[in-house]
Amino acid sequence: MFIIWFIYQFWIFIQGTSLALSFTRDLRNLTIIYKPNAFIYHICQTSHSINSKRIRWHYESLHDSNNDIDTYCKHLFQNFDCFDFYYGPSISVLVIKEPDMFIGKYTCQVNINSTYEIKSIGWIDVKLPVNDIDENEQSMKIYNENELGKLAMHYNVPFIFDANDLTSFGKRVQLNGVFYTECRSIESLYPINFLWIHLQNTSERTKKIRFIQHDGNRFIIQENKYSSSLLISSVDHSDDGDYVCIASNDFGRSFSSRRSLIVTGKN
Repeated sequence: MFIIWFIYQFWIFIQGTSLALSFTRDLRNLTIIYKPNAFIYHICQTSHSINSKRIRWHYESLHDSNNDIDTYCKHLFQNFDCFDFYYGPSISVLVIKEPDMFIGKYTCQVNINSTYEIKSIGWIDVKLPVNDIDENEQSMKIYNENELGKLAMHYNVPFIFDANDLTSFGKRVQLNGVFYTECRSIESLYPINFLWIHLQNTSERTKKIRFIQHDGNRFIIQENKYSSSLLISSVDHSDDGDYVCIASNDFGRSFSSRRSLIVTGKN
């Protein structure tokens, strides 16, 4: 009887642990229009804080590629030439630096204990215009954003325009000054949601992420159907870093280039 009771209690413990932790922001199947000046950010968020060492990312290529770079990056998943990682108390972000090369399935795996884990899986499909490649010149055509925007409209996905946007470059702002940046997507028949994230490298090994939320005071986010702006007043050194705008709808996402803030001056 004791053995049966012990097994039952252990089962209750496992169920309670698994139910206590869940994904509040999980991976999705995404269609993304290629942008040469932007990365892809895969966000995995759990309902409770968890040690980042318990989170593992996995990638499976859509194609059986023998490409040396593809093989190298898959075998060394923490190779920062291909991927990068940022962490928050309950967040892990995988940064895909070569989106057109790494099309396939991504898995965010959270190890809860030695016997149980939860997974979130999402496919990434990166779209490019059809190339007319010259037989004597095997280089990829350079596309302008208007052409890529038309492709996004064809697939009903957002596409953020970065061209002629001076906010794409690093901005130096004096301590207690004001930082402002904005992003604009193509028009869409389907509702677009915007999200601002802040990426900060506090050291070579410590890379943090936070979601920026409107508080009506220091952080002001204003949105309409196709654009979003971020204003930070009274900046301090904790605001230093890169800001990325993410536009999403039911079919896909688009990511802005990094908008860097460099806070100068002493406290």
